[in-house]
Amino acid sequence: MEAGCCLDKRFRIHCNSNMTPRLSMNGINLEVLNISVDEGTIHVKFPIFYSSNCRGKESNPVIVNLEGSPFVYSEKWNRFVVVGCNNIVLMTQNDSIYGGCMSICDESSNSSRNHASCNGINCCQMRIPSHLMSFNAVFKDLDDGQGRGRDQCKHVYLVEQRWFHDRLNS
Repeated sequence: MEAGCCLDKRFRIHCNSNMTPRLSMNGINLEVLNISVDEGTIHVKFPIFYSSNCRGKESNPVIVNLEGSPFVYSEKWNRFVVVGCNNIVLMTQNDSIYGGCMSICDESSNSSRNHASCNGINCCQMRIPSHLMSFNAVFKDLDDGQGRGRDQCKHVYLVEQRWFHDRLNS
């Protein structure tokens, strides 16, 4: 959208040379997947954030910051998902804890390959708090006495709630 075609510069969508629409906000460019004027939503491809022990992946605990924008994370649509085991991941903002989830190791479970269930075994999920504008993910290892999960790559992302529903019903 060109200048003058949007409500104000915070709503401006840029297209790169591949014609991929991107929303730029606080130094992060998010790929736009869908805009619904009726629902008042914009769906973006959310980045995946990795723990520090993921080979070939950059560890960056700071999640997309929406402060100063007209946007908030939707507690209606989004889930906070953590993949990895024997860990607790806390959702924090400005030294306050907003929530978190815990997952334990079970190598025999199919849930490590099927994140649709994401029930606390090798993966956990939680609803996000309402009106959330930014958050960090803080990884904490659990000691199970067997060292499982300690050196495992863990990652965090937001996903649409219907993503789980679609996978459970497919």
